[in-house]
Amino acid sequence: MSEKDLWDAEQEKMLIERAKQGDSRALEWLVQRYYNPIYKLMMGLLSHPEDAEDLTQETFLAAFRSLHRFEGRSRFYTWLYRIGFHLAMNFRKSRRSLQSLEEAEPFVGGRKIEETMEQREDLEKLEQLLSRLSIEYRAVLVLREIHELSYQEIAEVLGIKIGTVMSRLSRAREAMQKLLSEEQSKPKGK
Repeated sequence: MSEKDLWDAEQEKMLIERAKQGDSRALEWLVQRYYNPIYKLMMGLLSHPEDAEDLTQETFLAAFRSLHRFEGRSRFYTWLYRIGFHLAMNFRKSRRSLQSLEEAEPFVGGRKIEETMEQREDLEKLEQLLSRLSIEYRAVLVLREIHELSYQEIAEVLGIKIGTVMSRLSRAREAMQKLLSEEQSKPKGK
C-alpha cells in the first residue's frame, strides 16, 4: 500500500467519523468521492440512466441513515456497494422488467460513448448480451470487470463466500463467451 493510499484511508476514516457526528461537509466529500462508482454499479446492474440515478441517491440516503452502524471492519466503499447492490436487487424484484435498450443509453464500465454508430452498435450488443445473463452472473461480472473489486470485496458486497464468487465468475465468463460466440455466428444484418 503506497503512502498516498495510507493517507487516503486515514483521511477517509477521519471524514467518516466527522460525518457520523453530523458534519455536512464530510458527508459532501463522501458523496463526491463515491458518487460515480455507485452510479456505474447501478448502470451495470440496471442499464437505465434514470433508475441508476435514483438508486444512486437512495444508496447514499440509506448509507447516511445507517452510518452510525458502520464500524470500519470492511472498507467504506465495500459497505456502500453492498447497500447499493441490495437496493438494486430490491428494485429489480419490484420492477421485474427492465426498460428496453432503445430507451436507455448503452453503458459499459463508465466510459464515455463516442457518437460513432459502429461503437454504439458494439456497446448495445455487449449490453444486450450482459442483460441476458442471470443477475447473479451479471453482478459478479460487473463488480469484477468494471469495478475491479477483489474476490474478497465481491464476497462482502454480495454476502457470499469467496468460493461462490469464483465459481459464479467462472460460469459467468463461460456464459458470456457462449453468448458472444452465438452472436458472432449469426449472419450479418439480423
